[in-house]
Amino acid sequence: MEANSEPSEHRPHLGVASLVLITVAAIDSIRNLPAIAEYGLAAVTFILAGALFFLIPTALVSAELASGWPQRGGIYVWVREAFGERMGFVAAWLQWVHNVPWYPSVLTFMAATFGYVVGLDFATRPGLTVAFILAVLWSTTIANLFGMRISGLISSVGAMVGTILPSLVIVGLGAYWVLRGEPLQMKLGFDELIPETNLGNLVFFSTVALGMAGIELSANHAREVKQPRTSYPRAILVATLIIGLTYILIALAIASVVPKQKLSIVTGLMQAIESLLGSVEATAYVPWIAAMIVAGTFALFSTQLFGPLKAMMVVSHDGSLPAFFGRVNRHGAPRNLLLTQAVLASLICLVFAVLPNESTVFFVMGDLAAMLYLVMYLLMFASVVRLRWSRPDVERPYKIPGGSVGLIAITGAGMLCSFFVLGISLVPPEQIDVGSHAIYVGILVGGLVAFLLPPFVIYAFTARSGVGPITSMVETSD
Repeated sequence: MEANSEPSEHRPHLGVASLVLITVAAIDSIRNLPAIAEYGLAAVTFILAGALFFLIPTALVSAELASGWPQRGGIYVWVREAFGERMGFVAAWLQWVHNVPWYPSVLTFMAATFGYVVGLDFATRPGLTVAFILAVLWSTTIANLFGMRISGLISSVGAMVGTILPSLVIVGLGAYWVLRGEPLQMKLGFDELIPETNLGNLVFFSTVALGMAGIELSANHAREVKQPRTSYPRAILVATLIIGLTYILIALAIASVVPKQKLSIVTGLMQAIESLLGSVEATAYVPWIAAMIVAGTFALFSTQLFGPLKAMMVVSHDGSLPAFFGRVNRHGAPRNLLLTQAVLASLICLVFAVLPNESTVFFVMGDLAAMLYLVMYLLMFASVVRLRWSRPDVERPYKIPGGSVGLIAITGAGMLCSFFVLGISLVPPEQIDVGSHAIYVGILVGGLVAFLLPPFVIYAFTARSGVGPITSMVETSD
Protein backbone atom coordinates (compact mmCIF):
# COMPACT_ATOMS: atom_id res chain seq x y z
CA MET A 1 0.00 0.00 0.00
CA GLU A 2 1.34 3.42 -0.89
CA ALA A 3 2.06 5.87 1.87
CA ASN A 4 -0.46 8.37 0.64
CA SER A 5 -3.24 5.80 0.87
CA GLU A 6 -2.96 5.56 4.63
CA PRO A 7 -6.40 5.95 6.24
CA SER A 8 -7.02 9.46 7.45
CA GLU A 9 -7.72 8.26 10.99
CA HIS A 10 -4.11 7.06 11.19
CA ARG A 11 -2.69 10.48 10.30
CA PRO A 12 -2.00 13.07 13.01
CA HIS A 13 -5.07 15.29 12.99
CA LEU A 14 -5.97 15.99 16.62
CA GLY A 15 -5.11 19.27 18.26
CA VAL A 16 -4.84 20.09 21.93
CA ALA A 17 -8.51 21.11 22.25
CA SER A 18 -9.77 17.88 20.69
CA LEU A 19 -7.59 15.72 22.91
CA VAL A 20 -8.71 17.65 25.99
CA LEU A 21 -12.35 16.85 25.19
CA ILE A 22 -11.57 13.17 24.54
CA THR A 23 -9.64 12.91 27.81
CA VAL A 24 -12.33 14.60 29.89
CA ALA A 25 -14.98 12.33 28.33
CA ALA A 26 -12.95 9.23 29.26
CA ILE A 27 -13.16 9.95 33.00
CA ASP A 28 -16.00 8.76 35.21
CA SER A 29 -19.13 10.83 35.74
CA ILE A 30 -20.25 12.92 38.71
CA ARG A 31 -21.89 9.95 40.44
CA ASN A 32 -18.82 9.35 42.67
CA LEU A 33 -18.75 12.87 44.08
CA PRO A 34 -21.08 12.36 47.08
CA ALA A 35 -18.55 9.88 48.51
CA ILE A 36 -15.74 12.39 47.95
CA ALA A 37 -17.88 15.12 49.55
CA GLU A 38 -17.72 13.11 52.80
CA TYR A 39 -14.33 14.76 53.33
CA GLY A 40 -15.73 18.30 53.41
CA LEU A 41 -13.02 20.85 52.64
CA ALA A 42 -10.40 18.07 52.76
CA ALA A 43 -11.93 16.81 49.51
CA VAL A 44 -9.82 19.47 47.78
CA THR A 45 -6.63 17.87 49.10
CA PHE A 46 -7.66 14.37 48.13
CA ILE A 47 -8.73 15.36 44.62
CA LEU A 48 -5.46 17.21 44.04
CA ALA A 49 -3.50 14.23 45.39
CA GLY A 50 -5.45 11.87 43.14
CA ALA A 51 -4.69 14.02 40.10
CA LEU A 52 -0.98 14.34 40.93
CA PHE A 53 -0.23 10.77 41.98
CA PHE A 54 -2.74 8.83 39.89
CA LEU A 55 -4.44 10.69 37.03
CA ILE A 56 -1.31 12.30 35.55
CA PRO A 57 0.88 9.15 35.85
CA THR A 58 -1.74 6.90 34.22
CA ALA A 59 -2.24 9.42 31.42
CA LEU A 60 1.46 9.85 30.61
CA VAL A 61 2.28 6.13 30.88
CA SER A 62 -0.62 5.03 28.69
CA ALA A 63 0.24 7.75 26.16
CA GLU A 64 3.78 6.40 25.69
CA LEU A 65 2.53 2.84 25.38
CA ALA A 66 -0.24 3.77 22.95
CA SER A 67 2.09 5.80 20.74
CA GLY A 68 4.57 2.88 20.54
CA TRP A 69 2.03 0.07 20.24
CA PRO A 70 -1.15 1.53 18.73
CA GLN A 71 -2.54 -1.81 17.58
CA ARG A 72 -6.07 -2.81 18.44
CA GLY A 73 -6.16 -4.36 21.90
CA GLY A 74 -4.78 -1.55 24.05
CA ILE A 75 -3.73 -2.79 27.48
CA TYR A 76 -3.51 -6.39 26.26
CA VAL A 77 -0.97 -5.53 23.56
CA TRP A 78 1.11 -3.34 25.90
CA VAL A 79 1.42 -5.92 28.66
CA ARG A 80 1.82 -8.79 26.18
CA GLU A 81 4.81 -7.06 24.58
CA ALA A 82 6.40 -6.58 28.01
CA PHE A 83 5.58 -9.80 29.86
CA GLY A 84 4.12 -12.26 27.36
CA GLU A 85 0.66 -13.42 26.33
CA ARG A 86 -0.38 -14.83 29.70
CA MET A 87 0.11 -11.56 31.60
CA GLY A 88 -1.35 -9.64 28.67
CA PHE A 89 -4.44 -11.80 29.02
CA VAL A 90 -4.53 -11.08 32.77
CA ALA A 91 -4.40 -7.31 32.11
CA ALA A 92 -7.17 -7.45 29.49
CA TRP A 93 -9.23 -9.66 31.78
CA LEU A 94 -8.92 -7.17 34.66
CA GLN A 95 -9.89 -4.25 32.44
CA TRP A 96 -12.99 -6.20 31.46
CA VAL A 97 -13.96 -8.04 34.63
CA HIS A 98 -13.64 -5.01 36.92
CA ASN A 99 -16.87 -3.87 35.29
CA VAL A 100 -18.77 -6.87 36.64
CA PRO A 101 -18.89 -5.55 40.25
CA TRP A 102 -18.93 -1.98 38.92
CA TYR A 103 -22.18 -2.56 37.03
CA PRO A 104 -24.35 -3.15 40.15
CA SER A 105 -22.65 -0.16 41.79
CA VAL A 106 -23.39 2.30 38.99
CA LEU A 107 -26.85 0.81 38.44
CA THR A 108 -27.66 1.19 42.14
CA PHE A 109 -26.89 4.89 41.77
CA MET A 110 -29.06 5.02 38.64
CA ALA A 111 -31.94 3.29 40.44
CA ALA A 112 -31.78 5.65 43.41
CA THR A 113 -31.71 8.68 41.11
CA PHE A 114 -34.54 7.29 38.99
CA GLY A 115 -36.58 7.21 42.19
CA TYR A 116 -36.56 11.02 42.15
CA VAL A 117 -38.00 10.96 38.63
CA VAL A 118 -40.94 8.69 39.47
CA GLY A 119 -41.39 9.69 43.10
CA LEU A 120 -40.37 6.38 44.69
CA ASP A 121 -37.84 5.74 47.46
CA PHE A 122 -35.79 2.87 46.06
CA ALA A 123 -33.70 2.77 49.26
CA THR A 124 -36.62 1.19 51.12
CA ARG A 125 -37.43 -1.20 48.28
CA PRO A 126 -34.38 -3.43 47.65
CA GLY A 127 -36.46 -5.79 45.53
CA LEU A 128 -37.45 -2.90 43.26
CA THR A 129 -33.80 -1.82 43.04
CA VAL A 130 -32.71 -5.32 41.99
CA ALA A 131 -35.49 -5.44 39.38
CA PHE A 132 -34.43 -2.05 38.01
CA ILE A 133 -30.77 -3.12 37.83
CA LEU A 134 -31.57 -6.33 36.00
CA ALA A 135 -33.92 -4.56 33.58
CA VAL A 136 -31.36 -1.92 32.61
CA LEU A 137 -28.49 -4.43 32.50
CA TRP A 138 -30.23 -6.85 30.17
CA SER A 139 -31.97 -4.26 27.98
CA THR A 140 -28.63 -2.51 27.39
CA THR A 141 -26.92 -5.84 26.70
CA ILE A 142 -29.58 -6.80 24.16
CA ALA A 143 -29.33 -3.37 22.50
CA ASN A 144 -25.56 -3.76 22.14
CA LEU A 145 -26.08 -7.10 20.40
CA PHE A 146 -27.38 -5.13 17.42
CA GLY A 147 -24.21 -3.09 16.99
CA MET A 148 -22.75 0.14 18.32
CA ARG A 149 -24.31 2.81 16.07
CA ILE A 150 -27.31 3.48 18.33
CA SER A 151 -25.23 2.92 21.46
CA GLY A 152 -22.68 5.47 20.27
CA LEU A 153 -25.39 8.07 19.74
CA ILE A 154 -26.82 7.39 23.21
CA SER A 155 -23.37 7.78 24.75
CA SER A 156 -22.64 11.10 23.04
CA VAL A 157 -26.00 12.72 23.77
CA GLY A 158 -26.24 11.25 27.26
CA ALA A 159 -22.78 12.49 28.25
CA MET A 160 -23.73 16.05 27.29
CA VAL A 161 -27.22 16.03 28.80
CA GLY A 162 -26.46 13.91 31.85
CA THR A 163 -23.03 15.13 32.94
CA ILE A 164 -22.15 18.58 31.63
CA LEU A 165 -25.55 20.27 32.14
CA PRO A 166 -26.16 18.94 35.69
CA SER A 167 -22.58 19.91 36.62
CA LEU A 168 -23.18 23.48 35.49
CA VAL A 169 -26.46 23.59 37.42
CA ILE A 170 -24.85 22.29 40.63
CA VAL A 171 -21.83 24.59 40.47
CA GLY A 172 -23.96 27.62 39.58
CA LEU A 173 -26.49 27.04 42.35
CA GLY A 174 -23.70 26.22 44.79
CA ALA A 175 -22.10 29.59 44.11
CA TYR A 176 -25.50 31.27 44.51
CA TRP A 177 -25.98 29.45 47.84
CA VAL A 178 -22.70 30.85 49.15
CA LEU A 179 -23.30 34.39 47.83
CA ARG A 180 -26.72 34.48 49.52
CA GLY A 181 -25.06 33.70 52.83
CA GLU A 182 -26.91 30.42 53.34
CA PRO A 183 -25.54 28.27 56.20
CA LEU A 184 -22.67 26.01 55.17
CA GLN A 185 -22.77 22.39 56.33
CA MET A 186 -18.99 22.00 56.31
CA LYS A 187 -16.29 23.58 58.41
CA LEU A 188 -14.00 26.18 56.90
CA GLY A 189 -10.39 26.98 57.69
CA PHE A 190 -6.90 26.02 56.59
CA ASP A 191 -6.82 23.15 59.07
CA GLU A 192 -9.85 21.58 57.39
CA LEU A 193 -7.79 21.08 54.23
CA ILE A 194 -5.72 18.52 56.10
CA PRO A 195 -7.57 15.17 56.07
CA GLU A 196 -7.94 13.13 59.21
CA THR A 197 -5.36 10.36 59.09
CA ASN A 198 -7.45 7.56 60.59
CA LEU A 199 -7.90 4.69 58.14
CA GLY A 200 -11.68 4.77 58.39
CA ASN A 201 -11.67 8.15 56.61
CA LEU A 202 -8.77 7.50 54.24
CA VAL A 203 -10.59 4.52 52.75
CA PHE A 204 -12.74 6.88 50.67
CA PHE A 205 -9.63 7.77 48.68
CA SER A 206 -10.32 4.60 46.69
CA THR A 207 -13.41 6.39 45.37
CA VAL A 208 -11.21 9.28 44.23
CA ALA A 209 -8.91 6.86 42.39
CA LEU A 210 -11.79 5.01 40.71
CA GLY A 211 -13.36 8.32 39.71
CA MET A 212 -10.13 9.22 37.89
CA ALA A 213 -9.61 5.84 36.23
CA GLY A 214 -10.13 5.23 32.53
CA ILE A 215 -7.83 7.83 31.05
CA GLU A 216 -5.84 5.08 29.29
CA LEU A 217 -8.71 4.93 26.81
CA SER A 218 -7.88 8.45 25.55
CA ALA A 219 -4.24 7.43 25.11
CA ASN A 220 -5.27 5.29 22.17
CA HIS A 221 -5.36 8.57 20.22
CA ALA A 222 -1.70 9.39 20.97
CA ARG A 223 -0.55 8.64 17.40
CA GLU A 224 -3.28 10.87 15.98
CA VAL A 225 -2.06 13.97 17.85
CA LYS A 226 -0.20 16.71 16.03
CA GLN A 227 3.24 17.25 17.62
CA PRO A 228 2.57 14.68 20.37
CA ARG A 229 5.70 15.42 22.42
CA THR A 230 4.37 18.88 23.27
CA SER A 231 0.64 18.66 22.54
CA TYR A 232 -0.11 15.53 24.59
CA PRO A 233 1.32 16.71 27.95
CA ARG A 234 -0.28 20.13 27.39
CA ALA A 235 -3.66 18.51 26.74
CA ILE A 236 -3.29 16.24 29.77
CA LEU A 237 -2.47 19.23 31.96
CA VAL A 238 -5.52 21.16 30.75
CA ALA A 239 -7.80 18.09 31.05
CA THR A 240 -6.50 17.39 34.56
CA LEU A 241 -7.21 20.98 35.59
CA ILE A 242 -10.75 20.76 34.17
CA ILE A 243 -11.45 17.39 35.82
CA GLY A 244 -9.93 18.43 39.14
CA LEU A 245 -11.71 21.80 39.22
CA THR A 246 -15.06 20.24 38.30
CA TYR A 247 -14.70 17.54 40.95
CA ILE A 248 -13.68 20.07 43.59
CA LEU A 249 -16.49 22.52 42.89
CA ILE A 250 -19.23 19.88 42.80
CA ALA A 251 -17.91 18.05 45.87
CA LEU A 252 -17.79 21.32 47.80
CA ALA A 253 -21.29 22.26 46.61
CA ILE A 254 -22.62 18.95 47.94
CA ALA A 255 -20.69 19.26 51.22
CA SER A 256 -21.95 22.84 51.66
CA VAL A 257 -25.66 22.07 51.55
CA VAL A 258 -26.00 18.50 52.89
CA PRO A 259 -24.96 17.76 56.49
CA LYS A 260 -22.24 15.11 56.60
CA GLN A 261 -24.21 12.87 58.94
CA LYS A 262 -27.16 12.88 56.51
CA LEU A 263 -25.15 12.54 53.29
CA SER A 264 -25.79 9.32 51.38
CA ILE A 265 -23.10 8.23 48.93
CA VAL A 266 -25.86 6.91 46.67
CA THR A 267 -28.40 9.76 46.79
CA GLY A 268 -26.12 12.56 48.06
CA LEU A 269 -26.03 14.20 44.64
CA MET A 270 -29.81 14.44 44.53
CA GLN A 271 -29.93 15.56 48.17
CA ALA A 272 -27.71 18.49 47.23
CA ILE A 273 -29.74 19.28 44.11
CA GLU A 274 -32.97 19.30 46.15
CA SER A 275 -31.47 21.76 48.64
CA LEU A 276 -29.94 23.96 45.94
CA LEU A 277 -33.14 24.13 43.87
CA GLY A 278 -35.10 24.74 47.05
CA SER A 279 -33.01 27.85 47.70
CA VAL A 280 -34.40 29.37 44.50
CA GLU A 281 -37.89 27.89 44.95
CA ALA A 282 -37.46 25.61 41.96
CA THR A 283 -37.89 22.13 43.49
CA ALA A 284 -40.35 21.30 40.69
CA TYR A 285 -37.28 20.84 38.49
CA VAL A 286 -35.75 18.11 40.69
CA PRO A 287 -37.26 15.26 38.61
CA TRP A 288 -35.95 16.90 35.42
CA ILE A 289 -32.39 17.15 36.76
CA ALA A 290 -32.68 13.58 38.04
CA ALA A 291 -33.79 12.41 34.60
CA MET A 292 -30.75 14.10 33.02
CA ILE A 293 -28.40 12.41 35.48
CA VAL A 294 -30.04 9.04 34.80
CA ALA A 295 -29.51 9.65 31.07
CA GLY A 296 -25.84 10.49 31.64
CA THR A 297 -25.30 7.43 33.81
CA PHE A 298 -27.05 5.26 31.23
CA ALA A 299 -24.73 6.64 28.54
CA LEU A 300 -21.67 5.89 30.67
CA PHE A 301 -22.96 2.40 31.39
CA SER A 302 -23.71 1.70 27.74
CA THR A 303 -20.18 2.76 26.75
CA GLN A 304 -18.48 0.72 29.46
CA LEU A 305 -20.59 -2.30 28.59
CA PHE A 306 -18.87 -2.71 25.23
CA GLY A 307 -15.52 -0.87 25.39
CA PRO A 308 -13.36 -3.34 27.39
CA LEU A 309 -14.59 -6.25 25.26
CA LYS A 310 -12.40 -5.09 22.36
CA ALA A 311 -9.21 -6.20 24.12
CA MET A 312 -10.81 -9.52 25.07
CA MET A 313 -11.72 -10.13 21.44
CA VAL A 314 -8.04 -9.68 20.50
CA VAL A 315 -7.07 -12.09 23.30
CA SER A 316 -9.43 -14.68 21.85
CA HIS A 317 -8.13 -14.05 18.34
CA ASP A 318 -4.58 -14.73 19.60
CA GLY A 319 -5.73 -18.07 21.01
CA SER A 320 -5.35 -17.33 24.75
CA LEU A 321 -9.11 -17.35 25.26
CA PRO A 322 -11.43 -20.05 23.86
CA ALA A 323 -12.86 -19.16 20.46
CA PHE A 324 -16.36 -19.26 21.95
CA PHE A 325 -15.77 -15.88 23.60
CA GLY A 326 -14.21 -14.19 20.59
CA ARG A 327 -16.97 -14.82 18.10
CA VAL A 328 -19.06 -11.91 16.88
CA ASN A 329 -22.53 -11.97 15.36
CA ARG A 330 -23.53 -10.55 12.00
CA HIS A 331 -23.81 -7.08 13.58
CA GLY A 332 -20.16 -7.20 14.69
CA ALA A 333 -21.07 -7.54 18.39
CA PRO A 334 -19.24 -10.05 20.63
CA ARG A 335 -22.43 -11.90 21.56
CA ASN A 336 -20.95 -14.49 23.91
CA LEU A 337 -18.85 -12.00 25.84
CA LEU A 338 -21.78 -9.61 26.21
CA LEU A 339 -24.06 -12.37 27.51
CA THR A 340 -21.37 -13.77 29.83
CA GLN A 341 -20.73 -10.44 31.53
CA ALA A 342 -24.48 -9.83 31.88
CA VAL A 343 -24.90 -13.19 33.64
CA LEU A 344 -21.95 -12.50 35.98
CA ALA A 345 -23.20 -9.00 36.83
CA SER A 346 -26.68 -10.40 37.50
CA LEU A 347 -25.24 -12.91 39.97
CA ILE A 348 -23.39 -10.13 41.77
CA CYS A 349 -26.78 -8.56 42.48
CA LEU A 350 -27.28 -11.32 45.07
CA VAL A 351 -25.04 -9.20 47.31
CA PHE A 352 -28.20 -7.24 48.06
CA ALA A 353 -29.36 -10.23 50.12
CA VAL A 354 -26.43 -10.16 52.56
CA LEU A 355 -25.40 -6.49 52.85
CA PRO A 356 -27.42 -4.14 55.09
CA ASN A 357 -28.29 -1.25 52.74
CA GLU A 358 -27.79 0.26 49.32
CA SER A 359 -24.94 2.53 50.44
CA THR A 360 -23.04 -0.57 51.55
CA VAL A 361 -23.64 -2.30 48.23
CA PHE A 362 -22.67 0.82 46.31
CA PHE A 363 -19.42 1.23 48.21
CA VAL A 364 -18.34 -2.42 48.46
CA MET A 365 -18.95 -3.13 44.78
CA GLY A 366 -17.18 0.08 43.79
CA ASP A 367 -14.30 -0.80 46.10
CA LEU A 368 -13.89 -4.25 44.54
CA ALA A 369 -14.01 -2.75 41.04
CA ALA A 370 -11.31 -0.25 42.03
CA MET A 371 -9.06 -3.00 43.41
CA LEU A 372 -9.31 -5.03 40.20
CA TYR A 373 -8.64 -1.97 38.06
CA LEU A 374 -5.62 -0.97 40.18
CA VAL A 375 -3.97 -4.38 39.67
CA MET A 376 -4.31 -3.76 35.93
CA TYR A 377 -2.67 -0.36 36.33
CA LEU A 378 0.24 -1.92 38.24
CA LEU A 379 0.83 -4.18 35.23
CA MET A 380 0.66 -1.15 32.95
CA PHE A 381 3.21 0.81 35.02
CA ALA A 382 5.57 -2.16 35.07
CA SER A 383 5.18 -2.65 31.31
CA VAL A 384 6.25 0.86 30.34
CA VAL A 385 9.44 0.51 32.41
CA ARG A 386 10.31 -2.89 30.98
CA LEU A 387 9.61 -1.86 27.40
CA ARG A 388 11.67 1.33 27.70
CA TRP A 389 14.78 -0.85 28.14
CA SER A 390 13.82 -4.09 26.39
CA ARG A 391 12.37 -2.46 23.24
CA PRO A 392 14.24 0.83 22.71
CA ASP A 393 14.05 0.27 18.94
CA VAL A 394 10.28 0.85 18.82
CA GLU A 395 9.41 4.36 17.70
CA ARG A 396 7.38 6.29 20.26
CA PRO A 397 6.01 9.61 18.98
CA TYR A 398 5.38 10.45 22.63
CA LYS A 399 7.65 9.52 25.55
CA ILE A 400 7.40 10.42 29.22
CA PRO A 401 9.68 13.46 29.60
CA GLY A 402 12.78 13.50 31.78
CA GLY A 403 14.51 10.36 30.50
CA SER A 404 15.01 7.52 32.96
CA VAL A 405 14.55 9.81 35.96
CA GLY A 406 11.20 11.08 34.66
CA LEU A 407 10.09 7.53 33.86
CA ILE A 408 10.89 6.24 37.36
CA ALA A 409 9.33 9.28 39.04
CA ILE A 410 6.06 9.00 37.10
CA THR A 411 5.69 5.22 37.35
CA GLY A 412 6.85 5.24 40.98
CA ALA A 413 4.15 7.77 41.92
CA GLY A 414 1.50 5.71 40.15
CA MET A 415 2.60 2.44 41.73
CA LEU A 416 2.82 3.88 45.25
CA CYS A 417 -0.66 5.38 44.90
CA SER A 418 -2.05 2.09 43.57
CA PHE A 419 -0.54 0.03 46.40
CA PHE A 420 -1.75 2.58 48.96
CA VAL A 421 -5.33 2.44 47.68
CA LEU A 422 -5.26 -1.37 47.52
CA GLY A 423 -4.20 -1.44 51.18
CA ILE A 424 -6.73 1.03 52.54
CA SER A 425 -9.52 -0.58 50.52
CA LEU A 426 -9.55 -3.41 53.07
CA VAL A 427 -10.41 -0.99 55.89
CA PRO A 428 -14.19 -0.53 56.36
CA PRO A 429 -15.31 3.12 56.22
CA GLU A 430 -16.57 4.68 59.43
CA GLN A 431 -19.52 6.37 57.72
CA ILE A 432 -21.08 3.17 56.32
CA ASP A 433 -22.52 0.14 58.08
CA VAL A 434 -20.77 -2.86 56.52
CA GLY A 435 -21.73 -5.31 59.22
CA SER A 436 -18.93 -7.63 60.31
CA HIS A 437 -15.40 -6.45 59.52
CA ALA A 438 -14.44 -10.04 58.75
CA ILE A 439 -17.29 -10.41 56.24
CA TYR A 440 -16.36 -7.08 54.64
CA VAL A 441 -12.71 -8.07 54.19
CA GLY A 442 -13.75 -11.57 53.14
CA ILE A 443 -15.98 -10.22 50.37
CA LEU A 444 -13.22 -7.98 49.01
CA VAL A 445 -10.36 -10.49 49.27
CA GLY A 446 -12.52 -13.37 48.11
CA GLY A 447 -13.84 -11.30 45.23
CA LEU A 448 -10.33 -10.19 44.23
CA VAL A 449 -9.04 -13.78 44.21
CA ALA A 450 -12.14 -15.11 42.47
CA PHE A 451 -11.81 -12.57 39.67
CA LEU A 452 -8.03 -12.94 39.37
CA LEU A 453 -7.81 -16.75 39.07
CA PRO A 454 -9.83 -17.41 35.87
CA PRO A 455 -7.34 -15.94 33.34
CA PHE A 456 -4.52 -18.12 34.73
CA VAL A 457 -6.71 -21.24 34.63
CA ILE A 458 -8.07 -20.45 31.17
CA TYR A 459 -4.61 -19.69 29.78
CA ALA A 460 -3.21 -22.93 31.19
CA PHE A 461 -6.06 -24.84 29.56
CA THR A 462 -5.67 -23.16 26.16
CA ALA A 463 -1.88 -23.63 26.25
CA ARG A 464 -2.23 -27.36 26.92
CA SER A 465 -4.90 -27.75 24.26
CA GLY A 466 -2.71 -26.03 21.68
CA VAL A 467 -5.27 -23.43 20.66
CA GLY A 468 -3.84 -21.18 17.99
CA PRO A 469 -4.88 -17.84 16.53
CA ILE A 470 -8.42 -17.71 15.21
CA THR A 471 -8.73 -16.88 11.54
CA SER A 472 -12.38 -15.92 11.62
CA MET A 473 -14.64 -14.97 14.51
CA VAL A 474 -17.73 -13.88 12.61
CA GLU A 475 -20.85 -15.99 12.88
CA THR A 476 -23.07 -16.36 9.86
CA SER A 477 -26.22 -16.08 11.89
CA ASP A 478 -27.53 -15.25 15.33
